[in-house]
Amino acid sequence: MASVPVMPFLAEGREGRRIGLWPAGRLVWRRVRDALLWPVRVVRARRDLAGLAALSDRELCDIGLMRHDLRNATALPADADPTRYLAAVREQRRAHWAQDLAVTGALRRRASGRA
Repeated sequence: MASVPVMPFLAEGREGRRIGLWPAGRLVWRRVRDALLWPVRVVRARRDLAGLAALSDRELCDIGLMRHDLRNATALPADADPTRYLAAVREQRRAHWAQDLAVTGALRRRASGRA
């Protein structure tokens, strides 16, 4: 996200000390900044998704994603962050795989008589 330079004459009071924004002012400033930078975030997110879509299925599997995860991410609303969605899917899948491996290992130990 781009930072906005603060003009010195706007950031200093008459005595030369910095004037802090009130919490409500900060909230308003963040909302205005987010609204102005929204198109930039959407374009970046779509560009990142296009880069992921260019990967092969094998490369996607290496990072814990599948092709249908990318299709699901494109169905999100334009203001939603697809990277958060994809990270959550990946973590969910990783936890599920770890649980499956633990169960499979326990079953193999039991079957071989080492339990």
